[in-house]
Amino acid sequence: MLWLKSLFLFLIFISQMYIIKFQLSDEAKDERGREIQYKTNNVLYNILYLGIITIIIFQSMWVSSIYKINKC
Repeated sequence: MLWLKSLFLFLIFISQMYIIKFQLSDEAKDERGREIQYKTNNVLYNILYLGIITIIIFQSMWVSSIYKINKC
């Protein structure tokens, strides 16, 4: 579980570095750049939601497996 959370945090860090680098460029200031920023943010938020759901699912599976072990 820790590796999944670490990977998730690493991806967030890399994504934010990419966004900051792009926002400082000249290309980001025109209309096409704003569209790229919008699409990039959309993808990143989708990945964020997917990661949160994945962590919740794995966490609930882990808790239920511990409950089954302790019940026996």
